[in-house]
Amino acid sequence: MKRTNSSTTTPTNNKRPRQTRQQLYALHDASKYGLAPKTYSSTNNTNSSNKAPRPSSNDVKGLSLSLDEITGKLKVTPKERKDLETFKTFLSFKTVSADGPRNGEYARAVSFLENVAKSLGLDTKIYELVKNKPILLCSYQGTDPSLKSILLNSHYDVVPAVNEMWHTDPFVPVEEANGDIYGRGAQDMKCVCIQHLLAVGRLVASGKRPCRTIYLTFVPDEEIGGVEGLGMFLAHSLAHSLTHS
Repeated sequence: MKRTNSSTTTPTNNKRPRQTRQQLYALHDASKYGLAPKTYSSTNNTNSSNKAPRPSSNDVKGLSLSLDEITGKLKVTPKERKDLETFKTFLSFKTVSADGPRNGEYARAVSFLENVAKSLGLDTKIYELVKNKPILLCSYQGTDPSLKSILLNSHYDVVPAVNEMWHTDPFVPVEEANGDIYGRGAQDMKCVCIQHLLAVGRLVASGKRPCRTIYLTFVPDEEIGGVEGLGMFLAHSLAHSLTHS
C-alpha cells in the first residue's frame, strides 16, 4: 500500500530560506570578527538590532566632508551627481557569480556598461566566450600603435549577500547624506568598473589622445576563480592580438 504523509509542508513567509554554500562561508568569516547576526529571522527583516553597526565616513578621524549648511548633504556638482546615479544603477544589478549567467543579470549589467562606454566616446565590443558569461572590451586608440597598450581590467560579478547581515536591501543602493553609498559590490569591485570608465571618459572629453592605446575589460566570474572570465579571455586569440602590458 502506498504510504502517504498526512502532514503537508507549506512554505511560510517567516521561514528563512536555506543558505547557499557561499553565504555560509560568508557567515563563518563574519563570525570570526563578531559581525555575524545573533539571530536569524526572515530575509526581509529590516530590524537592525541584531546587526553590527554599519561603517560610516562620519567615524573616520580627520576626514573633512563638504556638507551643505541647509540640507546637511554632501555637496556635489551636477556632473558628479550624474556619475553617482550611474554607479548606483550599476550596483542594482544582481550579478552574483552563481546566478548571473542563469537569471540574465550578467547580460543586463554588461549591456548597461556598454551603453555608458558608448556615451563616453569609447569603442566597444561584447564577446561571449562562454555561454551567458559576456565580456565587454572597450578601447580608446592611441597615436602610436607600435607601443604596448594599457589594459585596465575589472570584474562585474559579486559574492552573494547574506540579507540578515545587511541593514538594507544589498541590491537597492542607499546613499546617505554624507555621501556614503551602501550596496553589494560598492567596494568589490563595481566601483572600479565605473572609475575606469569615467577616468578614460574624461580623457576622451579633454580631446587629448594618449600615445598608447587604452583597453578596458569587464569580466565575469572573478569571485569564483575567473576561469571562465579573465582566464578564457587571456587564453583566447583575442587577448594575444592586444599588445597589453
